[in-house]
Amino acid sequence: MHLETIYAPASAAVASAVIVLRLSGPQSRQILEALTRRPAPPARLASLRRLFDPVSQAELDQALILYFEQAKSFTGDESVEFHLHGSPLIARKVAECLEHLGARLAEPGEFSRRAVLNGQLSLSEAEGIGSLIAAQTEAQHKHALRLLEGEIGKLVAPWRDQIIQAAALLETSIDFVDEGLDIDITADVSASIEAMTQAIDAHLSALPADNRQLEKVRVILLGPPNAGKSSLLNAIIGENQAIVSGIAGTTRDAVRGQINLMGFDIELIDTAGLRESSEEIERIGIERARSLASAADIRIYVASADTLEGFGRLTGEINEGDYLFWNKSDLGDPAPQRLSTLPARAVYSVSAKDGSARAALSEILVTAQSAGGAIFSPISGSARRERLLKQTALHCQDARKALQSGSLETASEDLKSAAMALELLIGRIDAEDVLDEVFSKFCIGK
Repeated sequence: MHLETIYAPASAAVASAVIVLRLSGPQSRQILEALTRRPAPPARLASLRRLFDPVSQAELDQALILYFEQAKSFTGDESVEFHLHGSPLIARKVAECLEHLGARLAEPGEFSRRAVLNGQLSLSEAEGIGSLIAAQTEAQHKHALRLLEGEIGKLVAPWRDQIIQAAALLETSIDFVDEGLDIDITADVSASIEAMTQAIDAHLSALPADNRQLEKVRVILLGPPNAGKSSLLNAIIGENQAIVSGIAGTTRDAVRGQINLMGFDIELIDTAGLRESSEEIERIGIERARSLASAADIRIYVASADTLEGFGRLTGEINEGDYLFWNKSDLGDPAPQRLSTLPARAVYSVSAKDGSARAALSEILVTAQSAGGAIFSPISGSARRERLLKQTALHCQDARKALQSGSLETASEDLKSAAMALELLIGRIDAEDVLDEVFSKFCIGK
């Protein structure tokens, strides 16, 4: 297939100090020499060149030129960058000359697409570039950099290795059967596949239902009435968003506050106090609180010494993975030692009268991001990545079922399909990897 030479502005085409045009494709050097009337400068050496209209011979500009040879450019194709004086008129005239000399305007994302096709970038790294450009918060910026630095590859690598090893073991077993040797490794392979599938499923289940990409972190405050949830919300966001009262059940509906914390856009949600109630409006508020909690990214259960009806209440309501804020620490009542027996990830003694709650939430955000769960996962924010990881898990499940039915060949094909799904996910898995594993580890030289 004939590869066309493409061009596109690499900066906004508005009046500025410099406007950059990028050119990439097999005619790049030829077009450059036609515009400058000189041989191309040495590769990757910035050179000042005068540009001429090839039709009228009029001088267009004095530009800084960067020439990149094939395989050593962003796209992997021969490329040129024109750093022009920042006049939109100059940029338009140079673009017209590029088209006259055989280049065409690139389609959206075409430079990155060529970089992927030429092996200069993995798919996930290319997605990272798009996310980096679109980032509007510090958290989105960090997430995009993780993609660009190959974070998906690091996540997928252990699963990849297990799939390849399992496929290699099956290929070995099939080969031994053909040679009349009776070696049964299905139990080991099945156990390996099951462990890997559980790990993938656990990661998928941690993703938000709507698979957001760090647009906003939803943090919900739960707990009994008068635990101080509304006061904590006001203290954390720094304004009186929620009504505070000593009357139990003041909060009937969700109250939301916004704050940027540790580079994250936080939506902090105060909810109706959790208790048994016969009052219809309060009961609806409690049901809504439980519904919002199921979709929250971070759940914080708020309790204090004067709101608990026995320790059993906490035991029954706090979920594994929740954080516990033991509130009103300013009253001299630190979190009791027995709270450590609860399934909460961590317990914090906080007060609405100082900065302890905000500091605790900051620590939770840092911890959650380091753990890579929920929306902090490199899979988050992309339906494509989520879909391919789900396909990997399904193929692994199919392989395990095939093993249980005694069909080694079918199981081997299912594992190859799982590897292909990962190949599409990260873009850098060679179909020969399974064979390489067989020959290097089992010395089957057929």
